Amino acid sequence: MMKGLIIKDKIPQMMKGYPTVSDKYNVAGGIVGGTLPLNFGDLVAYSSTPGYYVKAVGTSLPAAGLAGLVVATNVKLVRQYANGNSANAETLVGEAFNLLLDGYIAAEVTITANTYTYIAAGKSVYYKLGASASDPIVLADSSVGTAALTGYVFTGIYDVIDSTHVLAEIKVK
Repeated sequence: MMKGLIIKDKIPQMMKGYPTVSDKYNVAGGIVGGTLPLNFGDLVAYSSTPGYYVKAVGTSLPAAGLAGLVVATNVKLVRQYANGNSANAETLVGEAFNLLLDGYIAAEVTITANTYTYIAAGKSVYYKLGASASDPIVLADSSVGTAALTGYVFTGIYDVIDSTHVLAEIKVK
């Protein structure tokens, strides 16, 4: 585990949704469908319209299946709220985004056990369904109540976010 690359923790090692090996990834273009905007690093599902993807939410896996993770872009502006607080850089419905096909990415992972052995190098990445129809389907570290994502493995590199989440490097192949 490492908090930062340079000057202690001033430059973070990983940022959610950003590639961790900058020239070793492939993406496909997609358009946000459905009604929910996407944030960098969100898990998306296929929709009934080719080329359109929806935020993966709910208590069951979407019929069309999970498509992958939204890759951050360097040119997406952050929206400003009236009170001056910034929101995440959202990709709104109808806008284009990049979907990771293969490569390395930093993703938020929900911890399902009190151990970090599940995010060791080469271990499978799982998904965990939402507790309600509007809750996002999230990445998880173990198979308790979840299923494995085909071709997704942990590299063993991670940063602790809080007591229930880590930012982990994932290899998609």
